[in-house]
Amino acid sequence: MEVVRGPWLATGEVFVRGTAASICHKLNRLGYYAGPPARAAATTDLLDKAKERFRRNHGDLRIIAAPTNDEFENALDGALGHAHGARPTLVDDQSTPIPEGTAIPGGNGAPLRVYVEAVGFEEDLANQTDEFMRQIPPNRGNAAIDWSTLHNKTRSEAGKLNRPLVPLEAVIYLKGHDGSRVAAPQAVGAVRVDWSALEPGEDVSHLPLNHDLHLGTRAYVNRVLGSDFVDLAGDGGTNCPVAYGGIRTKDGNFRNPFWREPQSYAPYATPTEDARARKLWVPAFTDGAAHPNRVGRSGIYLQPSLIAGDRYQVRARLSYAGRGNAMQLKAANPICQYETKPIVVWRRVEVFGIVGWPLRNHGNLPQKCRDRYAEAYLEVDFSHTQYRRISQVINDTDYSDWFTHIRTHVKPSVASVVGLLDTTHVHDASPVVRLRPDVELSANQKNNIWFFVSDMFNELVSTANVRSAGGFLLSRISDRLRTGDAPCGGIVMLEYKLSDDIVDALETSDAGEVPTTSNGNGDLLGIIDQSVDANPDFVFTHEVGHCFWLTHHEASSGVVPQHHDPLDHNCMMSYPDWEQKRPQYPHHAPARFDPHFCGKCNLKLRGWDITHDDILALDPPAPVDQLSTLFYYDRADPGLQWNVEMGHVRNAFALASRGPFRERFFDRDANFDTWVNQLGDCDIYHHVTHGNVRCSKHAMRLASMDMAYPRYPTWCRNDRSKVESLATREEELCVETGFDPVALTQWAKESLIMPKLGWSLLSPDHTLRSVIQWTVDDNDSSRDVEFTYEAIERALKRGKKPPRLLAFFSSCLIGWEHHFARLFIDHGTPYVIAFRSRYQTSQALPFSQEFYRILALSKLEPQFIHRAFQTAATGHPHAEPCLFTKDNIVRCVAKTKAGEAEFHDVKWDSKEFYEPRFPTQ
Repeated sequence: MEVVRGPWLATGEVFVRGTAASICHKLNRLGYYAGPPARAAATTDLLDKAKERFRRNHGDLRIIAAPTNDEFENALDGALGHAHGARPTLVDDQSTPIPEGTAIPGGNGAPLRVYVEAVGFEEDLANQTDEFMRQIPPNRGNAAIDWSTLHNKTRSEAGKLNRPLVPLEAVIYLKGHDGSRVAAPQAVGAVRVDWSALEPGEDVSHLPLNHDLHLGTRAYVNRVLGSDFVDLAGDGGTNCPVAYGGIRTKDGNFRNPFWREPQSYAPYATPTEDARARKLWVPAFTDGAAHPNRVGRSGIYLQPSLIAGDRYQVRARLSYAGRGNAMQLKAANPICQYETKPIVVWRRVEVFGIVGWPLRNHGNLPQKCRDRYAEAYLEVDFSHTQYRRISQVINDTDYSDWFTHIRTHVKPSVASVVGLLDTTHVHDASPVVRLRPDVELSANQKNNIWFFVSDMFNELVSTANVRSAGGFLLSRISDRLRTGDAPCGGIVMLEYKLSDDIVDALETSDAGEVPTTSNGNGDLLGIIDQSVDANPDFVFTHEVGHCFWLTHHEASSGVVPQHHDPLDHNCMMSYPDWEQKRPQYPHHAPARFDPHFCGKCNLKLRGWDITHDDILALDPPAPVDQLSTLFYYDRADPGLQWNVEMGHVRNAFALASRGPFRERFFDRDANFDTWVNQLGDCDIYHHVTHGNVRCSKHAMRLASMDMAYPRYPTWCRNDRSKVESLATREEELCVETGFDPVALTQWAKESLIMPKLGWSLLSPDHTLRSVIQWTVDDNDSSRDVEFTYEAIERALKRGKKPPRLLAFFSSCLIGWEHHFARLFIDHGTPYVIAFRSRYQTSQALPFSQEFYRILALSKLEPQFIHRAFQTAATGHPHAEPCLFTKDNIVRCVAKTKAGEAEFHDVKWDSKEFYEPRFPTQ
């Protein structure tokens, strides 16, 4: 068996000219997917959409609002007779068409492509708007947006385009006496052929990912494709589900990639569903008298989704199901099947024309543009692009009409340049030409020129049913270019550059600047100022992006945050940093800016509905890469190695955040009010000082163990003899037992100071809370300035704010008791990290380094804090790092002295949190 590309008309039927069936068949041949001809007369939805797409892409037909069937037939015949009249549909990876009757390449290797037209947005002159503007919410802040009330690219395209239709035939061969393949169709019989379409998951390794450039297309797309919203069956499937514009469903998905309506791929039978086997089956055709060339074959229409990047691997298998001897046949015969290469949906658009004013050399611009869009499975085809000087497209009358249109409908005051500028002739050198270039301009004349230039390409529609200034000119250029029978849809871009003398006049006008216009408009038309300070390939690709509904990302206007991955700072729809406001992104410098499309742009270009609630839910709750960080440390004690730890934290944030990283310290001058006022002005707070547990009753810090690890507090220093006896007993026990964990645990439970939880000897006179210490005297820690729990509690109750996301205390013993962490959590900090033990600095440094490394790789998303903590703690458990959240506490302990970690999830009211744990050998 092999699967071949079937003919569009397998019956050989001849249709009457002018009928729906005739037009439908010709549209299919030209690549407009009009559906089966037998369906066209009775159910016209697919035919009507295909006719409209053809009309818009045909030079003569596009200017006729409602062509007759005869006019359609004439245009279709003209296109069929043109060398490039038919659009490619099913092709190999080099865009070479797979001819009818040719076997579809099988196996793996480079996938095949099935093309869908890439369409732009449409204007609504009557309402002085367009589909692009109607997709933009009126409130672009954080208020809730009802996206269902706005225009939507996915829904719009579904209303304009039909899904691809690919006729396939399974050709069944017999085995000859010599074992060779024999074509004997009359001997095949009405055997059952099962059709299925595997949906292999997308390998996203081709997508860009560069942390140094804050580029994360691959990371975002992978996050969406790997989510439960998309991987419906848990099998790694990545084709777009129905909810977001695709056709994949959790149940019954085996049906969806095939045509299943009663009007089947004639003359083959309508596919029969076998839900248990998850297959569609079509018997081999046997009526040799009716259609002898179809005998011994099974036929079906493959009907993929509209979503670029969706992929299908078609399998045709001979089946014995339903036969009385099915088991014997199955046992006696090997599997007889054919499996095609994956067939991937691609969007496709031609760059029909580039009009230069003046014409310029484009160098590698076409290749760069193709490469960027190919990442979204959108082929931008420059192979038949017409490069024209403006005078080859419009004439003097057209230019004069344009000026008159501006003067009449846009800005009457431009009449002031009549007699100053040539308003009746088109010049290749510049859109604006002075009549008397040798005469010095007055200040008023310069201003008049400035007002004209600022509005000559204006895209604002100020009067219903009247085009804008730029829209009028682009429409005239389009009408002049798009003629003939070849497909003439696609992108038309006008590229202009003002002459030096006009630029000089504008720069010396009262405005002191040169107005500039670059935009992508409806109907795939656009304007580019060649003088923009940026790489030409970026400008071209960016403006084409607007033609495909893409809004701005990091730019001065037109930004819709929900349309972009907030973690990506190298998006094609951003502006270069012309105003030098993004020094943290040196790659945004105009000369260096070489962006890709962010993950959301990538999916939007493919056809995904990126504003669906499910997709938006995958965004972080806030633009986390803008999180601010406050690093506070005790500069008076270099032994803390705060400089090393700050380097680790700062370097990690440089990879993922464009928010401010602020460094603050005290150097023997700690002031509580200064500290607490700054504490809440950050999202992530990292703290490096000494720490301890303090008895509030006696205003004294506790003593700690000094030999065994972990080093827990022993007793309040108000009882010096108790502290000394415990120190002596610790030493004896460690020496006598060789640090036996059982003996140490028993001693600690019976002897050490602890909260009142059953085994403790703690007197009610002791109130234990963590305390922050600041150095005053290097040789006398008793003089340290203390920021106490009680002081922090009073400040927070008075309205001072804690960190908004994470408080990380890289200090000894701050996490030994949980009231300190609870104080922050109760006042709004979701995550607190602190250590339960006294430790050496060498244990804290690698923990914080690893924690922030993992968090930065996860783009600082809050849901990854737990994973980053667990990864860091696994390698550095001896200081007993703890992660405190509203719901529970994760306590990490060292199970062995070698550093094997053990995690305990404990409730806030559980005494397990305070239970001493010592590692085994």
